[in-house]
Amino acid sequence: MQKNIARSLAIGSLMLALGLTSFSLVASAKTTKTTKVKTTHVAKTKVVKVKKVKVTKGHVRTLPGKVVSVTGTTLVMTKGNVTYTIETTGITPVNRKGATIALADIKAGNQVSVRGTVTGTVVTKVLKLRDITLPVGTTSKTTKK
Repeated sequence: MQKNIARSLAIGSLMLALGLTSFSLVASAKTTKTTKVKTTHVAKTKVVKVKKVKVTKGHVRTLPGKVVSVTGTTLVMTKGNVTYTIETTGITPVNRKGATIALADIKAGNQVSVRGTVTGTVVTKVLKLRDITLPVGTTSKTTKK
């Protein structure tokens, strides 16, 4: 209580020195009540930084492979252990020995070469689709006589 009175007097004399005469202070001798405040603990949350995943655009590549199936404008082929889905359009040129053929003329088991945009295992924007299957009874090796 004495501390409060001393503080009030100090503030009052400071106000007088500054020229604030209309300011009045009341010192009280009342004791203040303290109340207990119930505290609750909040669980800490962990902030996780999210890494930006770079979306890779497809690269134009040529892939040779073996046809598994042809359905509509979609061709499925394998190259090694990887299966690729080739999404063609109605105007994609399909060639066999220099001649233009229909996509339906390519059968399962044929060897093909596809040039297009490869993203993962999907080939889009097909620029060329060639049937490179050798006729029955021929080999890829040339023999000299």
